[in-house]
Amino acid sequence: STSTESIEERDEEIAVLKTNPAKHKTELCKNLSETGRCRYNQKCRFAHGAHELVTVPHIRTFRKKKCNGFWQKGCCSYGMRCQFSHD
Repeated sequence: STSTESIEERDEEIAVLKTNPAKHKTELCKNLSETGRCRYNQKCRFAHGAHELVTVPHIRTFRKKKCNGFWQKGCCSYGMRCQFSHD
């Protein structure tokens, strides 16, 4: 139904707004690259091609602190998306 679709769209918009805006479009969308589809389309926080990729050197605190999960457990579920250092 239309009301269900609008609720789903609103939830997706809220999810996008909650993400770190400084990291918006800094890496390629895994869904699009693996399946050829992305349910978020233009609202996706990941880049849908090299033309959408942006760099993050302007972020002063990006990866300055060590990732506690990585250093305590040896792994991090965020992988390359993690805002903390694995080095």
